[in-house]
Amino acid sequence: MSNQAPERAHVLVMTLAADTADELAAELRRFGDLILQGEVTTGVMGGPASSATYSYRVRPQQTHDVYFANVSQWIADRRVGSDANR
Repeated sequence: MSNQAPERAHVLVMTLAADTADELAAELRRFGDLILQGEVTTGVMGGPASSATYSYRVRPQQTHDVYFANVSQWIADRRVGSDANR
């Protein structure tokens, strides 16, 4: 039984910081464009008003249906483990 919850096909882990809310929103929009262009993997970026560390993974085999089957199994495994600890 794995403790890690299932993940969807596209996973982004990111820390993004900026000097203002406007700059943060602009960087989020720019980053979204980079994802759509297929130009994001893992790395760091920064400039005078913002910076980010990020990791982006794509698993095409993880379809919507497979994800929810994995979630159901993960929940069932937790219930079994919970019942065994009583």
